[in-house]
Amino acid sequence: MDFMVLPVRLLSKSNSENYQFVSLSLRGRKGEEIKKTIFRIALVLWLFISLQFSCSNEEVNIPSVFILQNSPSFTIKNGMLLYNKKVFSGWQYSLYANGDTAKIISFYNGKKQGLEKAWWENNRVKFIYHFSNDVYEGNVKEWYESGQLYRDFYYHNGHEFGQQKAYKSDGRIKVNYIIKEGRKYGLTGVKNCVTVGDADSI
Repeated sequence: MDFMVLPVRLLSKSNSENYQFVSLSLRGRKGEEIKKTIFRIALVLWLFISLQFSCSNEEVNIPSVFILQNSPSFTIKNGMLLYNKKVFSGWQYSLYANGDTAKIISFYNGKKQGLEKAWWENNRVKFIYHFSNDVYEGNVKEWYESGQLYRDFYYHNGHEFGQQKAYKSDGRIKVNYIIKEGRKYGLTGVKNCVTVGDADSI
């Protein structure tokens, strides 16, 4: 392909859209660079559109129903949360004695779905979890009462996935590893016991 014709959108003073076709020469060194650039742009756009569609398919609209978590009308049956004996979709919340919000949890069809967030009594965020069908999905973060980040993990289908980090209360790194093919690589924060035979093979 020696030439590529691209439609370029133009806006007139009346804001109506007009299209002008521009011919680009793809010959020579500059042409190869243009081809590579166009390919990269197309790839990025394809990935973006794919992610948009995959995310939109998983989105669930949680009803704007807010009920105290300690309500006696809540029960659990077959692993599902019920309210007045009906499968619950909406938000549970709990409060501190002073009336401040302690925690909120979103449910859909009796399962945790979406956000669970809690605060310390000093109003700092305590944790932010994300759920899909009652298991962790995506980023999970926890903080010390001081505001220092404690844990920054990622999950997929309830299992640790990708980069995982945890910190001591003074901010020093405690855990820093990657999950790859079900194994942890890096600083796990745990001293593993090894036999003499295992040690010889290391």
